[in-house]
Amino acid sequence: MAAPLADQWPTLTDCLDLLQDVRLLADHPAFQASRNYHLHRSVDELTAGLHGLIARLDPEILQAVQYQPAHA
Repeated sequence: MAAPLADQWPTLTDCLDLLQDVRLLADHPAFQASRNYHLHRSVDELTAGLHGLIARLDPEILQAVQYQPAHA
């Protein structure tokens, strides 16, 4: 049985979680209706976090692409 995605690719899992948070914040009516400083700052922080995670994803993606499951 395969390990959960979070165990196999933790950086990718963190990245996906942050993307969901950014999407939820961007869809929030307060974000679209006005210049809500705290909401915009939250999105900026999430975006900065995503940038850092994406920079660390390269080795993880290479490992996933090169992974060849053993055939029984």
